[in-house]
Amino acid sequence: MALGRDAAHCTELLDGGDSWLVARGRPVPPASVVLMFPGVGDQRPGLSRDLYHAVPAYRAELDRVSEMLRPLLDQDLRELLLTDESGPTGWSLRELLQRDAGGPLSRTSLAQPLVFALEYCLARLLLHWGVRPAALVGYSIGEYVAACVAGVLDIRDALTLVTRRAALIEEVPAGAMLVVMLDPGDLAEHLRDDLWLAAVNGAGLCQVSGTPSAVARLAERLTSAGVATLPAPARHAFHSPLMDPVARPLERLLENIPLTPPSIPVLSNVTGDWLTDEEACSPGYWARHLCQPVQFAGNLARMWGMPRVLAVEVGAGQMLTSLANQHPARPRGPGTPPVVATLTSRGNDHGEVAAMARVLAHAWANGAWEPTAAGSGPADAERGKSWTSR
Repeated sequence: MALGRDAAHCTELLDGGDSWLVARGRPVPPASVVLMFPGVGDQRPGLSRDLYHAVPAYRAELDRVSEMLRPLLDQDLRELLLTDESGPTGWSLRELLQRDAGGPLSRTSLAQPLVFALEYCLARLLLHWGVRPAALVGYSIGEYVAACVAGVLDIRDALTLVTRRAALIEEVPAGAMLVVMLDPGDLAEHLRDDLWLAAVNGAGLCQVSGTPSAVARLAERLTSAGVATLPAPARHAFHSPLMDPVARPLERLLENIPLTPPSIPVLSNVTGDWLTDEEACSPGYWARHLCQPVQFAGNLARMWGMPRVLAVEVGAGQMLTSLANQHPARPRGPGTPPVVATLTSRGNDHGEVAAMARVLAHAWANGAWEPTAAGSGPADAERGKSWTSR
């Protein structure tokens, strides 16, 4: 399938044009669609603005969620997402998130609800268009999106929970996180006072949480030893015992929120395995989720063990796309579905509507999607766009 301006452009693409606009695959057996929801880190003002103006179904969903969030945040989410990409201050949202102080987007209390809302609305759009995921996986706050899409949480309850959880985190003393190019076993000897393993993302790729001074000292030691590191854009020591003060208040909050077993299989960051019905319905599980390491490498191993996976990153950036592609269990060879993203990265001039159309094109080419009466996808969202297959 090709995504072009008209039939002639599509024919040109199929004959060897821009490969990004062409989806190839085999429809039998149909691929298993897995939606992947990232955490905080790659958001920026202007995200989904083009989609909002071009696609009525997305606009309606974002309007609905923004109105539910407005009294919780005392701010309209759309003022952040739909503004000019550089923002009124000239900073990108990623830069704002990395600043020690500055605009409101440097605060967890705003960044996490924004991430949740964006990813939830994108997922709802895919479901509206008829995409039926076989499984869901999220990274950190992304697992809350997965749980909500799977029906564990009602959207109103989820927005309240995510907003209050983020506000509780904001009250915890500052922390820091560091990406480290080591396996967990090799990293363990470096974890001493005020340092903890926070995530296992892949072979030779972990994250550490700790106090700012301890993380700074660790970075110096590892750099001196020739180990590559990278500061993570975090103002708190997520997925570590430094989040323990939040755990009990969060658990009490969850005790008053209905939790139901997932209607779609969800992978657990805590265990690295499939989320059980008991875990999904346990307030204690969601408290542990904040304080224990993210076992994302284990999540990916389980995901790639499914038949013919078409993985879709639903949100900003392509961190999960990269991790999924690099995982040693990722199948290779002809006919293997790709890993695709719902939003274009910086430097990609095809636009957000084309990125969403590309997800559907790869799903169609791999037997995992057919247009529905509810909506045939973004092809009818903008005049002058065309789809064709051959």
